[in-house]
Amino acid sequence: MGVVLELENVKKNYGKKEAVRDISFIIKEGEIVGFIGPNGAGKSTTIKMIVGLIRATSGNIKVFGYNIEENRIEALKNIGCIVENPELYEYMSGWDNILQFARIFGIKDTEKLKEIVDFVGLKDAINRKVKTYSLGMKQRLALAVSLVSSPKLLILDEPTNGLDPSGIIEFRNLLKKLA
Repeated sequence: MGVVLELENVKKNYGKKEAVRDISFIIKEGEIVGFIGPNGAGKSTTIKMIVGLIRATSGNIKVFGYNIEENRIEALKNIGCIVENPELYEYMSGWDNILQFARIFGIKDTEKLKEIVDFVGLKDAINRKVKTYSLGMKQRLALAVSLVSSPKLLILDEPTNGLDPSGIIEFRNLLKKLA
Protein backbone atom coordinates (compact mmCIF):
# COMPACT_ATOMS: atom_id res chain seq x y z
CA MET A 1 0.00 0.00 0.00
CA GLY A 2 1.31 3.39 -1.01
CA VAL A 3 1.55 6.45 1.18
CA VAL A 4 -1.10 9.01 0.21
CA LEU A 5 -0.46 11.60 2.92
CA GLU A 6 2.57 12.35 5.05
CA LEU A 7 3.02 15.10 7.60
CA GLU A 8 6.46 15.56 9.10
CA ASN A 9 7.06 17.91 12.04
CA VAL A 10 4.29 20.29 10.91
CA LYS A 11 3.73 23.40 13.01
CA LYS A 12 1.36 26.33 12.68
CA ASN A 13 1.67 29.53 14.67
CA TYR A 14 -0.55 32.59 14.60
CA GLY A 15 1.83 35.18 16.00
CA LYS A 16 2.87 33.82 19.38
CA LYS A 17 -0.08 31.41 19.57
CA GLU A 18 0.83 27.85 18.70
CA ALA A 19 -2.15 26.24 16.90
CA VAL A 20 -0.44 22.99 15.81
CA ARG A 21 2.67 21.65 17.47
CA ASP A 22 5.04 19.31 15.68
CA ILE A 23 2.52 16.85 14.20
CA SER A 24 3.75 13.88 12.16
CA PHE A 25 1.84 10.95 10.67
CA ILE A 26 1.45 8.82 7.56
CA ILE A 27 -1.79 7.65 5.93
CA LYS A 28 -1.69 4.77 3.49
CA GLU A 29 -4.02 3.91 0.63
CA GLY A 30 -7.38 2.53 1.77
CA GLU A 31 -7.11 3.74 5.36
CA ILE A 32 -9.85 5.71 7.08
CA VAL A 33 -8.41 8.00 9.73
CA GLY A 34 -10.09 10.42 12.10
CA PHE A 35 -8.75 13.30 14.16
CA ILE A 36 -10.17 13.30 17.67
CA GLY A 37 -9.65 16.08 20.14
CA PRO A 38 -11.29 18.97 21.95
CA ASN A 39 -12.26 22.24 20.30
CA GLY A 40 -9.18 24.33 19.61
CA ALA A 41 -6.83 21.33 19.41
CA GLY A 42 -5.79 22.16 15.83
CA LYS A 43 -7.77 19.58 13.87
CA SER A 44 -9.31 22.00 11.36
CA THR A 45 -6.07 23.97 11.14
CA THR A 46 -4.20 20.78 10.21
CA ILE A 47 -6.81 19.96 7.57
CA LYS A 48 -6.56 23.48 6.13
CA MET A 49 -2.78 23.09 5.85
CA ILE A 50 -3.14 19.71 4.12
CA VAL A 51 -5.54 21.06 1.49
CA GLY A 52 -3.52 24.23 0.92
CA LEU A 53 -5.90 26.78 2.41
CA ILE A 54 -3.25 27.97 4.86
CA ARG A 55 0.51 27.49 5.02
CA ALA A 56 2.36 25.63 7.72
CA THR A 57 4.81 27.67 9.77
CA SER A 58 7.30 24.81 9.42
CA GLY A 59 7.48 21.13 8.53
CA ASN A 60 6.59 19.16 5.42
CA ILE A 61 3.27 18.02 4.01
CA LYS A 62 3.35 15.53 1.14
CA VAL A 63 0.32 14.35 -0.81
CA PHE A 64 1.09 11.32 -3.02
CA GLY A 65 4.77 12.20 -2.60
CA TYR A 66 4.37 15.81 -3.73
CA ASN A 67 5.36 18.52 -1.27
CA ILE A 68 2.43 20.93 -0.89
CA GLU A 69 4.77 23.96 -0.90
CA GLU A 70 6.96 22.92 -3.84
CA ASN A 71 4.41 21.15 -6.09
CA ARG A 72 1.08 22.56 -4.98
CA ILE A 73 -0.91 21.73 -8.15
CA GLU A 74 0.30 18.13 -8.31
CA ALA A 75 -0.19 17.68 -4.56
CA LEU A 76 -3.77 18.97 -4.62
CA LYS A 77 -4.85 17.38 -7.91
CA ASN A 78 -6.13 14.20 -6.28
CA ILE A 79 -7.75 15.62 -3.14
CA GLY A 80 -11.47 16.03 -2.59
CA CYS A 81 -12.44 17.87 0.56
CA ILE A 82 -15.13 19.35 2.73
CA VAL A 83 -13.73 21.88 5.18
CA GLU A 84 -15.94 22.89 8.09
CA ASN A 85 -19.46 23.82 6.91
CA PRO A 86 -20.08 22.88 3.29
CA GLU A 87 -20.61 25.94 1.13
CA LEU A 88 -23.32 25.23 -1.41
CA TYR A 89 -25.44 27.40 -3.66
CA GLU A 90 -28.68 27.38 -1.64
CA TYR A 91 -30.78 29.01 -4.39
CA MET A 92 -29.83 26.31 -6.91
CA SER A 93 -30.89 22.67 -7.10
CA GLY A 94 -28.60 19.93 -5.86
CA TRP A 95 -28.06 18.87 -9.48
CA ASP A 96 -27.12 22.41 -10.54
CA ASN A 97 -24.62 22.55 -7.66
CA ILE A 98 -23.00 19.36 -8.90
CA LEU A 99 -22.94 20.65 -12.48
CA GLN A 100 -21.35 23.90 -11.35
CA PHE A 101 -18.50 22.08 -9.61
CA ALA A 102 -18.16 19.68 -12.55
CA ARG A 103 -17.67 22.69 -14.84
CA ILE A 104 -14.86 23.94 -12.61
CA PHE A 105 -13.05 20.60 -13.07
CA GLY A 106 -13.91 20.37 -16.78
CA ILE A 107 -16.03 17.26 -16.26
CA LYS A 108 -18.84 16.72 -18.77
CA ASP A 109 -19.73 13.07 -18.10
CA THR A 110 -23.26 13.41 -16.71
CA GLU A 111 -23.58 9.62 -16.34
CA LYS A 112 -20.69 9.68 -13.87
CA LEU A 113 -22.37 12.55 -12.02
CA LYS A 114 -25.64 10.58 -11.84
CA GLU A 115 -23.73 7.63 -10.37
CA ILE A 116 -22.34 9.92 -7.67
CA VAL A 117 -25.86 11.21 -6.89
CA ASP A 118 -27.11 7.62 -6.58
CA PHE A 119 -24.13 6.66 -4.42
CA VAL A 120 -24.77 9.43 -1.88
CA GLY A 121 -28.51 8.69 -1.83
CA LEU A 122 -29.86 11.97 -3.21
CA LYS A 123 -31.56 10.67 -6.35
CA ASP A 124 -35.08 11.62 -5.15
CA ALA A 125 -34.11 15.13 -3.99
CA ILE A 126 -31.43 16.16 -6.47
CA ASN A 127 -33.72 18.51 -8.44
CA ARG A 128 -34.96 20.38 -5.36
CA LYS A 129 -33.39 23.66 -4.25
CA VAL A 130 -30.63 23.15 -1.70
CA LYS A 131 -32.30 25.60 0.72
CA THR A 132 -35.02 22.95 1.19
CA TYR A 133 -32.49 20.24 2.15
CA SER A 134 -32.01 18.97 5.68
CA LEU A 135 -28.51 19.22 7.16
CA GLY A 136 -27.93 15.55 6.40
CA MET A 137 -28.91 16.05 2.76
CA LYS A 138 -26.54 19.02 2.52
CA GLN A 139 -23.74 16.87 3.91
CA ARG A 140 -24.52 14.21 1.29
CA LEU A 141 -24.52 16.85 -1.45
CA ALA A 142 -21.20 18.22 -0.20
CA LEU A 143 -19.80 14.68 -0.33
CA ALA A 144 -21.12 14.32 -3.89
CA VAL A 145 -19.45 17.60 -4.89
CA SER A 146 -16.17 16.47 -3.32
CA LEU A 147 -16.33 13.27 -5.40
CA VAL A 148 -16.90 15.02 -8.76
CA SER A 149 -13.17 15.13 -9.60
CA SER A 150 -12.66 11.43 -8.70
CA PRO A 151 -10.17 12.19 -5.92
CA LYS A 152 -7.80 9.54 -4.61
CA LEU A 153 -7.76 11.18 -1.16
CA LEU A 154 -10.88 12.49 0.54
CA ILE A 155 -10.52 14.88 3.48
CA LEU A 156 -13.64 15.71 5.45
CA ASP A 157 -13.75 18.15 8.36
CA GLU A 158 -16.59 17.22 10.72
CA PRO A 159 -18.74 15.59 8.01
CA THR A 160 -21.26 14.24 10.53
CA ASN A 161 -21.64 17.52 12.43
CA GLY A 162 -25.32 18.10 13.20
CA LEU A 163 -26.47 14.69 11.97
CA ASP A 164 -28.70 12.45 14.05
CA PRO A 165 -27.39 8.97 15.05
CA SER A 166 -28.91 7.20 12.03
CA GLY A 167 -27.52 9.88 9.71
CA ILE A 168 -24.06 9.39 11.22
CA ILE A 169 -24.26 5.63 10.64
CA GLU A 170 -25.39 6.13 7.03
CA PHE A 171 -22.60 8.63 6.37
CA ARG A 172 -19.97 6.32 7.87
CA ASN A 173 -21.23 3.46 5.71
CA LEU A 174 -20.83 5.66 2.60
CA LEU A 175 -17.23 6.40 3.61
CA LYS A 176 -16.50 2.70 4.12
CA LYS A 177 -17.76 1.97 0.60
CA LEU A 178 -15.50 4.70 -0.78
CA ALA A 179 -12.43 3.36 1.03
